[in-house]
Amino acid sequence: MTEINANVAVVICNWNKKEYVINCIKSVLDQDYREIDIFVVDNASADGSPEAVEKEFGCRVRLLVNAENLGGSGGFNTGIREALKGDYSYIWLLDNDVVVDKSALGELVTFMEANENAGMAGSKLYFMTQPGLVQEFGAWIDWDRAHVKPNKKYYSEAKDGVLTGIAEVDYVPACSVLVRADAIRQCGLMDETNFIYWDDMEWGFRFNRHGYKVYAVASSRVWHNMGTANKKNLLPTYYFWRNRIRFFKKYGDRDVLNTLINDLFTALFTCRVFDKDNTYNILMKAMIDGFNDTGGPVSLEPGRDISVDVPKDYLTSCSEEEKSRLEYKKVGHVILDAMKADKNNRRLIYTDNYNNVLPADLANSFLKEHEEEKERFINENRERFYG
Repeated sequence: MTEINANVAVVICNWNKKEYVINCIKSVLDQDYREIDIFVVDNASADGSPEAVEKEFGCRVRLLVNAENLGGSGGFNTGIREALKGDYSYIWLLDNDVVVDKSALGELVTFMEANENAGMAGSKLYFMTQPGLVQEFGAWIDWDRAHVKPNKKYYSEAKDGVLTGIAEVDYVPACSVLVRADAIRQCGLMDETNFIYWDDMEWGFRFNRHGYKVYAVASSRVWHNMGTANKKNLLPTYYFWRNRIRFFKKYGDRDVLNTLINDLFTALFTCRVFDKDNTYNILMKAMIDGFNDTGGPVSLEPGRDISVDVPKDYLTSCSEEEKSRLEYKKVGHVILDAMKADKNNRRLIYTDNYNNVLPADLANSFLKEHEEEKERFINENRERFYG
């Protein structure tokens, strides 16, 4: 068997997660595959991350400190630009809150070396807090729903037989992805105007359009620390919706935009019904900015509260038996949960994403108002939507 000695630049993007990034670097240094140089990009952290990294690892890593927070895409691009100056065959992007298996990189390099058509290959992601539970294994762009379609989610390791081997997908998350350096030179860097969210999705889509394949490799395992706070920061909601709109406005057709607008207004009116003013305002701003193709970091009015109280993620608190019994059907942003139905007549109960119950009469009124308001808004902003 031919020995593989391709040089790899490891780029880790960090912002205010000192302990996480140190653990991430330690796991990278423990890799079986040794042909690596590590670049740590710090996005102007205020928690002492750069000093801690330098003290802990010294010359074993190259520390690149941005003067301001450039987001995930901008941070990664800082490292990618530096790595492209060197003689590296591949660049391995890692989020700061992952810990990688000893063979994670070796598995990715071996696959890429054997598949010249592969532009990027991602790892199988597990939850750090539930090490046997798969978070993501690549995903597809769902053009019918103007959304993304994960390649199976929340499978326990015991039921993981369908997630072995290799999956050809539309994109893999930048939590752990090995990218061919020459492919980056042809396809370009990540889109920094996204700041966070949809940057890796757009990148994978762009690679596919240039003729490169995107794969998820099950034998490369990585654990991702997502956290389960009871406070939900609404900035990620803004970025996800804004960049989702920008993506489908750029690459989709009129039918896709109609689907997206319907989904957005369903979310807006769910917020209105339940008096979630902060979420409603954030979604409205995301919609306006998205259709105006406004990118970069968002600027909010001083003092605006961008957090809401939400219950813990249900998946982290229910038992394994309950997980296997749950079957959710999503309708826009309203969930029909059969397990909450009356067991005698199987009456479905409408709930929102925070498990607030929406009575049937109110739901019908909400849906009627939603359709009327949506049509008015589309007619008033037709050029912005479809221009």
